[in-house]
Amino acid sequence: MNTVNQVPKGTVLYMQNATVESVSLLVKGRVLVYNTGTKIVCGPGSFLGVSDLLEGKYGASYYVAEDVQIFPIAVKNCEQTGWIPFTNVINI
Repeated sequence: MNTVNQVPKGTVLYMQNATVESVSLLVKGRVLVYNTGTKIVCGPGSFLGVSDLLEGKYGASYYVAEDVQIFPIAVKNCEQTGWIPFTNVINI
């Protein structure tokens, strides 16, 4: 953790419904994020798993579509991160 890792094509980074133990910054390559009815391809600069922090379980499976480099960050829960990822509050 907390170092750039190389991950080969075909690897499952995160499995849907598994407990969130880390999030990752995608440094190089592409990752397919797949959920029933939804497929998204993420490229360099994408944060993987961040949207799953509040629920505590991965809402999709993350498959390595081509060899990638990621920077994984271990998390135990949302409070550990020191920030809340969804803070767009509009006061009218």
